[in-house]
Order: sequence, then structure tokens, then C-alpha cells
Amino acid sequence: MAKAILSIGNGNEDSALDYFYEIAKGGKDSKGLFGGEYGIRKNLAKGSQQMSLMTKYAYYALLQNREKNPLGFPIYDSLAKEAYPIVCKMLNENEIHRFSPMTTPTIEDYVKCLNQIRSKLFNDNELFTGYQQFDILDAYLWRMGKFEEGNLSLLLNKDEYQDFIKEIGLDITDEEAPEKYNERIAKHYIAQKDTGVLTEEQFVSLQIKINKRDLKNGIKLTYSLDFNKAVALELERATGIPFKNPYITLLHTHWRNEYHKTKTTENE
Repeated sequence: MAKAILSIGNGNEDSALDYFYEIAKGGKDSKGLFGGEYGIRKNLAKGSQQMSLMTKYAYYALLQNREKNPLGFPIYDSLAKEAYPIVCKMLNENEIHRFSPMTTPTIEDYVKCLNQIRSKLFNDNELFTGYQQFDILDAYLWRMGKFEEGNLSLLLNKDEYQDFIKEIGLDITDEEAPEKYNERIAKHYIAQKDTGVLTEEQFVSLQIKINKRDLKNGIKLTYSLDFNKAVALELERATGIPFKNPYITLLHTHWRNEYHKTKTTENE
């Protein structure tokens, strides 16, 4: 990959940076840098495309000179790809490209879509309060995606995360075995579903499974559920403020009242 990057300018990285920035502005990947296959697999088959890694390199390379590259470069990420149609709806924009969850788009299509919403959010092509525009957009899309999937471990420090999990009642006690924890949490949600507190859709999203095992002294039931989905459910129906961090509280309020609400409406 390094050889491919340097080959653009015959060993001069500056040419590669100019090449990246032209793509960020809507240009073509004429050198096939983002669609190429790199390295080899363990069985010596051809390597795979490395869209995410290449975009991360372009992002950090252009970040070194913000003034020259005020747009920056968008990092390819599945969370951003999933967020694109939701943000389009929030901005009353029609999607110009439908992303398939199973395939990687071309860098041109990906940048074109993110440029569509970037241009609606920013009035010009200059730095936004000292930050590159794609940097701000990436941060927003990634954070909304983390809330949507109920995975906040990278948004909070250890103490904040512990307080949050305890606040929403999904913490395990010191004396509790993982198997007993799963049973307790699953039965809690089953009871809420039976009493009408949870909708059928909410309950199904938890992916609760009950497995039966025949033992010599009877039948043993074991329970499992998707922890992240449980977190997402509690984030959706939180009545108070589950965070002590005011910045995360603002993100949560926006996610629940705007982003998640828009996605829920889109799926109806």
C-alpha cells in the first residue's frame, strides 16, 4: 500500500496528498488506489481491498495541513454508510446512491454521498471552527452510529461507563455468574413484554434465546441476549439523564429526539 501511495508522485508523498484532496472534492480515483487489492492472504490468494485503511491514511495525511485542506478526507466506515440515508432524511435530501450492506462502494460514490450532506451542513469550503469539515461530519456520523448500536464503550471513560451501565440496570454483581446474569436480565425483559411495557418489536430486537439441555436430573434452561441491543433499548426509553458527562448527554438527547426518531420513522 505504501508503494502504491508513493508511486503517484514517483516517491514524493506531496503528490499523493494532492491526489487525495482532489478525490475529497469529488474527483476520480484514476490511479485505482482505493479499489486496489493489497498484499496476499494466508493461502497466497490475492489480497483484499483496503478501503477503510486507505481512507484513514488519507484522512491523517491531509489533517497535517488543515489550512491547505479545509475539507479533509472522509474515513470509510460502516457506521457512516448506515447513517447516510438517515441524515439525508433529516436534511430533506434524496439519496443519490443506495449503499448495499454487503458490498463496499467505490470511493467516488462514497465521497459523493458524504459531500451531498456535507455541503448542506456547511456554508462554504473553509475550516469549521478550526476543524476540517469531513472531520466534523465523520465524528457526528460515527457517534450517532455508536448510539444506534448501543456500544458506548469508546465514548466514555471507565468510570463514566460503569456509572452509565449501573444507571440503566445492566450491571453484573460481584457474586453473579455470567449464566445467572443472562437469565436475570432476560427474564426481566420477558416480564416487561408480558405486561405490555415492551412492544413486540422492542422485545424481538433483544434477540433473547432460551436453550434447553437434557440432564440426568432434569432439564436445564440457559438464556442469552444481545447486550448492545439492550443498551440501545434503554437509551431509547430513558426517562432521566443516564450520563454525568454533559457532552454525552447532549449527544444522547439529539440521537433519541432526532436521529433515532428519524430512523424509526424511516423503517415504518
